Amino acid sequence: MITLFTYKKSRVVRLFACTLLAFCSSLGAWAIDHVKVVDANGAATYFKLAEKPVVSFSATSLVLTTTQGTVEYPIADYRSFEFADPTDGINPAETTFGTPIFSFGETLSGEQLQPGTPVVVYDSKGRIVGRQNADAQGRVAIALGNSAGIFIVKTATKSFKFIKK
Repeated sequence: MITLFTYKKSRVVRLFACTLLAFCSSLGAWAIDHVKVVDANGAATYFKLAEKPVVSFSATSLVLTTTQGTVEYPIADYRSFEFADPTDGINPAETTFGTPIFSFGETLSGEQLQPGTPVVVYDSKGRIVGRQNADAQGRVAIALGNSAGIFIVKTATKSFKFIKK
């Protein structure tokens, strides 16, 4: 015989289980903090995004906007754009660098670059804003200061443009 207490208890347990399941299923979406851009040659670049970006399209570009800045990609030059995290632990053991990851703010930070390779940041007039070779761990940090504008980043394997507000 089911009592009123047993019925309420089983209902509370089911409600708790459903709530927990709904919460856990959304954890994967919260963990994604990168945008993956794949160019026409199949090379992927990951951009670290601390905030949820606003993704929009202009007539010729995909535009990613956060409070840190804006990155534009010509649609014709790129194959795909997706929110993802870089895959870890699959590369052969001898590989010490992977797909480059960039983040923007007062500093342009790059990770997983080939050690010793140069990263150069230009302003919209072609002047060098900053230049640094990747350290032994494949990282760079180039100060951009408080200046706003359009910047071009050139690495050994690719170039891209971003807008800092």
